[in-house]
Amino acid sequence: MALRLVDLPEAEVIRRDLEREFFASPGTSTRATRSNFLTVRSVEVIKPANVAKHRGPKAQSKFIERLTGKKIVKIVRRGRYLFLLLQAKDCEDEALVIDFGPGGLLRRNTRRDALDPNTVVVIGLGAWGQLRMLDTKKDAQMYLLLRKELTSASPLLAKMGLDPIAQPIAWQDFHAVCRSTTNKSLKSLLLDEKILVGVGDIYSDEILFHAELSYRRIASSLTQTEARRLCRALTGTLHEAVKRRGTTLPSRQFLDIFGDEGGYDSHLEVYQRYGELSSRGGSVTKARFSGRSTYYCDKTQILEEAPTS
Repeated sequence: MALRLVDLPEAEVIRRDLEREFFASPGTSTRATRSNFLTVRSVEVIKPANVAKHRGPKAQSKFIERLTGKKIVKIVRRGRYLFLLLQAKDCEDEALVIDFGPGGLLRRNTRRDALDPNTVVVIGLGAWGQLRMLDTKKDAQMYLLLRKELTSASPLLAKMGLDPIAQPIAWQDFHAVCRSTTNKSLKSLLLDEKILVGVGDIYSDEILFHAELSYRRIASSLTQTEARRLCRALTGTLHEAVKRRGTTLPSRQFLDIFGDEGGYDSHLEVYQRYGELSSRGGSVTKARFSGRSTYYCDKTQILEEAPTS
């Protein structure tokens, strides 16, 4: 199963970079300031399929027309999605939705930079340069929604699970979520987007290693101590991955908006380290689980009978 280029940590890295670049304080090298929002000067759609959520005749031209001339006033992240909030005179406020899919990335470029073969949409932002969307898997999407449609009840947001980066999760609440599941393994729980959004294969294995729990352990059987340990590992791992600017691997070529690789790969404890010695003295083992490879330490992540609370 192919890895997504953007999981929760990578989406947060992109959001923070764009926020800093778009809304820098006066005196920095970036030309945009909070009192002088960037305006979309031009839009070029190279691959119409990547704006295909705009249905009907002339969908591509309508997308370009609606986006051109709008000011970008804020950047919001929900799970793996980014929302560029837009304003313009005599128009309802809208949001440019960026769905990275399995192979989407954003890149800041100058107009003179050569066009990457995977470029699908180019947004011109005047002197700031260009924001380009790249897509290696043909499933990334950009589309516009009215901002009033982006409520917690909207189809896009209603099914999203907890976001461990956006808001702290109390271990008691996390334990309650685990106990509410039926016969669900910890690996399945971490990958369930309706429970936790954007964790992905890499980080789920790392989280379970740090929590010293088996991927096959049934979530509802966790004790309070184990739930607290898992919750701490969940938030700690994801925040550390953001700090290290995401994970770039040969099998997963994540690059930030400047074209730079992430640095968390050198901190991976088990993922794709099959046969190596873990930092806890065991051997990193690989197993197949739900059609994907799972990595764990055979010393500290053995499956035992659930202890009594």
